[in-house]
Amino acid sequence: KINTYYLPGADVIHDGTSVKYTPPYRFYLMKTDTTDYSNPDNFYKPIFPGKTFTVDMDFHGDNGPACGCNINFYLVDMPVSLPGKDKDYYCDAQCFPDMGCCHEFDMN
Repeated sequence: KINTYYLPGADVIHDGTSVKYTPPYRFYLMKTDTTDYSNPDNFYKPIFPGKTFTVDMDFHGDNGPACGCNINFYLVDMPVSLPGKDKDYYCDAQCFPDMGCCHEFDMN
C-alpha cells in the first residue's frame, strides 16, 4: 500500500514526485489535506531510527533559485501551543520572538 501525504499550498509537479518551491513559503507534510496546523494529529511524523531519508534539491532547473537564495529542509516537532506571528504554530531551535521553540534537525 502506498501512503498519500499532503503539502498544503505547495506546487506539486512531475506527477507528484517534486515540489516547486517559491519563497518565502514553508511547507508542512500533512496526513490529511488541511491547513489546520494546531492539531498534532494532522502532521505526518515519520519514525526514522533504522531507516534512510533523503531529499534532493535541484538548483539548476529551468526556474532554479537565483544566486543568494537560501533553501533548507528541516524537521521540527510541530505544533507548539500558540500560533505565532505566521499563524502556523511553527517552531524551531532558534526560538525567535513570536515563534515557538522546539527541537530541530536540519538537512541543508
